[in-house]
Amino acid sequence: MSTLTLQPAEASAVDCYIGNGAAANSAFNDGNLLIGTLRVLGNDTYYRSLLRFDLSTLADGAIPSACELTITHSGGSPVNPSTQTAYRLTRTDWTEAATWNTYDGSNAWSTAGGDYTATGSDAYTYTGGTALTFDLLAMLLDAKNAGLSSLNVILIGPEVPGSSNYIVGESSADATASNRPKVVVTYDLSVHQQCANSVNTVIEGMDLPGLPSTSILVRKFPYHDVKTDPLPCVILSTHLPVPRRAATNLSDDITYPVTVNFFSGSNANNTLHQGRMLSWRERLAAKFHQKRLSNLDAGAPSTVWQCEVPASAPFDPAWFMGGNRDVSPLTLNFISRELRD
Repeated sequence: MSTLTLQPAEASAVDCYIGNGAAANSAFNDGNLLIGTLRVLGNDTYYRSLLRFDLSTLADGAIPSACELTITHSGGSPVNPSTQTAYRLTRTDWTEAATWNTYDGSNAWSTAGGDYTATGSDAYTYTGGTALTFDLLAMLLDAKNAGLSSLNVILIGPEVPGSSNYIVGESSADATASNRPKVVVTYDLSVHQQCANSVNTVIEGMDLPGLPSTSILVRKFPYHDVKTDPLPCVILSTHLPVPRRAATNLSDDITYPVTVNFFSGSNANNTLHQGRMLSWRERLAAKFHQKRLSNLDAGAPSTVWQCEVPASAPFDPAWFMGGNRDVSPLTLNFISRELRD
């Protein structure tokens, strides 16, 4: 089980609050988040707070089991008890210039006050204390299933005219880091991703000549970016798991392929690079073939009991082109024994 804590400072955070009493105004750097109804001189203003959390650091293949948002309560005039609710914003391109009427200071929301869905929402009942907590697991899963790179949340409190009932929370601009909005994601890695990560760890420990550890990259797809990737480099990528066979009356063996793709930095000396990469591939094949992954890396999944290395395509010098894959990829088939649901 692993955890990821997202608690950005103002420099990288995106959060603000909006209110219908000043529908053209935004507030994002005064250190506060307002939620609920504020009555002043007989006029009621409804305040809502918007927050974005970047999910790019959540590991590929992560399977979240919990996601909690914490807002530090620092003031206001909340009724005890009162309810605040977290919803997922359906618009992801809003900015800190958002207002009640617009999502970026210029363009209108589909519905004034923010576009959001009740699916996956979570309500918190304030009864005192210094923190508001919301269960965001359902909306995190919705965001991941939709392929979104961020979790966008709107917090809405009681919006009933006639009296104040609002909470002031600390924003990302708060000078005390521990008071800023925080999301904690608890997750497990899928077997497949654990396999890829474990291969990475093993290769790093092999000290292959001419291959820095920073040049071993784990990706969903075996692509090579000639503009940003280090060279030479090794790209590890996962491919669709394949049912292998029934192992017992209650379990099945599943094959999780991980490919190792080799890219060189130059075609200036073909003989040198070809020979070096072929030696890398040969050493890796010997390292993994017919081995238990758990014997190679203590952090590997216990369900993986064997690795098979099928024969690679014969080496073809025509593959050796600067910036392209230089030798045929090595496939590592990890076999996991898993109970049936």
